[in-house]
Amino acid sequence: MKAVLIIAVQDDPVTPTDHAIRLYEAAGQPKKLIIQRQTTHYVAYEQYAGVVIPQMAGWFRKYLAGGSIDMWETTDAGETYRTVENAATEGGRAV
Repeated sequence: MKAVLIIAVQDDPVTPTDHAIRLYEAAGQPKKLIIQRQTTHYVAYEQYAGVVIPQMAGWFRKYLAGGSIDMWETTDAGETYRTVENAATEGGRAV
């Protein structure tokens, strides 16, 4: 099962909304599409954080928790890669 969560902004010139809709339509189940309205690509992060972040966390817990995930991170110290074997808990805390 490959769960797909797509989050978009209506009339977004950075990441066109029609692309998000086509991806959603082409995806198998389970899938979810969230379209944020009356905002812009970058403002949406702050404006809808209280609504969208819980949706993301709930989706993660429902469909991805318990599996492994690959993470790449770039910091001033350089780039790192690691696999988290149980994505539901990292470092003993729920994520």
